[in-house]
Amino acid sequence: MARVEEKQQQQQQDDHQDEMSYLCSFVRWKEPLKTGPVFAAGNFFFYLLTFGGMSLLSIVSYAFLILIGGSFLLTKLRHLSASTSKSRELPAFEEFITEDHAKKFARQANILVHQIRIVLQSEDPVFMGKMAALCAFVAILSKYFSGATILYLAFLGVFIWPIVYERFQTEIDAQFSRLYKIVSEFVDHAQREVKDQIAKHKTKLHHHGDNMKKDEQKKQ
Repeated sequence: MARVEEKQQQQQQDDHQDEMSYLCSFVRWKEPLKTGPVFAAGNFFFYLLTFGGMSLLSIVSYAFLILIGGSFLLTKLRHLSASTSKSRELPAFEEFITEDHAKKFARQANILVHQIRIVLQSEDPVFMGKMAALCAFVAILSKYFSGATILYLAFLGVFIWPIVYERFQTEIDAQFSRLYKIVSEFVDHAQREVKDQIAKHKTKLHHHGDNMKKDEQKKQ
């Protein structure tokens, strides 16, 4: 049983790494024909959201309308091309959105739900602390920038970071190692301080309980 569970965990980790590498392939600019349209579509989305005067719900609705209309036209054109012998048969819409794409999307959704469950159920205190710090940072940052600005800066960072890291990998790794060491020392010091304070409070409560018992005994 232990070996089976280990194999399942290893398989899940491998699947997760494959999914992450698949998603990262859209932002690493290794394939410009794949990353370019995604980057252009993201910029167009933020343009509509800010200068276009459209809400997020309206953009999503129009996107689905375009998707439905495109699939309908492609299906009709495929039927027309199949009825004529001279024209070449067009690809089916299933070739663009396959079952494998749906499975990958479902796995990513499951991973997201799993990460949220880890945070809410406090299964990993370190990860929960990181998410709490991130939420606090975003809350402070939202006082100075609008939500759309923060999202667009994050969007640009996702696409610019791979290029910057590839060119200055050595310098960035050195700075991150120093920063990680400083943060680790600070976290360790904070944890020791918290543990000491908790121990002191427990000792005070214990002494206070003993004193209350002695007072009750004297009254009796």
